[in-house]
Amino acid sequence: MKNAPFRIPALLLSLGACTLLQTSKARTFTDNQGRSIEAELISVGDSSVKVRRTDGNEFDLPLNILSETDREYVEQWETERREKLAAGAPKPGETLTFDFPDLPKDFKGAPAAFKVKIPADYDPAKPVPLLIFLGGGTGGNEPGPALGLTRGDFVCAGLPYPDDGRNPAQDNMVGDFDKVWDYWRPMLAKLEEAIPNLDPRLRVIGGFSNGGHAIDGVLAEAEFSEFFTAFFLIDGGGALPSRYREVRDKHCYVAWGENSPNASNSEEVVSRAKRAGMVVVESPMEGVGHAFPESEKKKVTEWLYGTVIPSADKTP
Repeated sequence: MKNAPFRIPALLLSLGACTLLQTSKARTFTDNQGRSIEAELISVGDSSVKVRRTDGNEFDLPLNILSETDREYVEQWETERREKLAAGAPKPGETLTFDFPDLPKDFKGAPAAFKVKIPADYDPAKPVPLLIFLGGGTGGNEPGPALGLTRGDFVCAGLPYPDDGRNPAQDNMVGDFDKVWDYWRPMLAKLEEAIPNLDPRLRVIGGFSNGGHAIDGVLAEAEFSEFFTAFFLIDGGGALPSRYREVRDKHCYVAWGENSPNASNSEEVVSRAKRAGMVVVESPMEGVGHAFPESEKKKVTEWLYGTVIPSADKTP
């Protein structure tokens, strides 16, 4: 009964009725009626704990049915887990800088690096959402633009573009998306290593102009698409053939200036996203050219908090 809710008669098997392999992480949990099970503690909730039995099955045990000894063990386990997380965790409000000397220089000719802003109320024991913003033109690696789209509760970052990832036909644009992804992959891996409690349900990336082009192209990489859960492209993308992978039911916000030379390309982004099964919001900006005005930034923030976050909250 894998992943089934815990029910005492069905799942709390006595050791006499079910022989289980011993492991170094497993222990004997006993309920208040004396029935026992061998399992590994995985996580602790407000009123239950998740355990993995030695046959691989996972399920929840209500805390109020466990023995006093088990409840004490759970409390100690959770305390030690939180202390371990806090020991190596970023500090609330801290700005982190990650350098990658082995990677190519960025579009600006600077060494590969990016910065991350940690929320002021950051708690290493709780899942924390992520927002990455990709700038237009030569891009940037500062967290400020992403921070400006949030209410201070996201880990915010900016990622640069690799100098060797330029479009051969248009030097000021990204175009070699394999190299772009090769550049970003170790950066995202480092981010996950430094902040292991990044919420897997709420990882958002967006960009303006060149940033939209980069996202549009790298969405062909399944690993990139699986890492993020929502995307926004502002007046960018759609110029080159691309097929989005592993994005079904994920959220996508697409905005473009009605007077922008990239308007038809942005409309193609909408078509691609819909064909791939994404949940798409379209926002043609009336009377706007190639720009990301403050009025549209407010709409992106409203979409983030009114649509993306509530959807993530419903995800198991």
